[in-house]
Amino acid sequence: MNAFWFDSPGSNWLALNPLIGHQLGWSIAEDGMFKWVDSQNRPMVESIWWQDGRMELLTTGLASVEVGEGWLVFASEPALDLIQRKFGPLLRKSMIVRQYKENGETIEHLAVS
Repeated sequence: MNAFWFDSPGSNWLALNPLIGHQLGWSIAEDGMFKWVDSQNRPMVESIWWQDGRMELLTTGLASVEVGEGWLVFASEPALDLIQRKFGPLLRKSMIVRQYKENGETIEHLAVS
């Protein structure tokens, strides 16, 4: 999803496809926008926004500090078992983007697996 009309630190976010959650009989938890629970209110899948460091304090040179942010998608063991039984084996995809400024120019490196 791209956040064209709202302000969010995670403009491109990851979450469980609602069709999958509904087909497995799960519902969205009352205590989280991206948290799915089963019929006994046990957590199944949750997307969590994380940030390490303060992006606005990003510095360069010898005093530079490395900061990061992104989405962590957590699925419990029972959730993974149910998903794989219904939909087949899962594929793991990941992407890391490193970005910094050098002489006023933004440099970006991307790794995808």
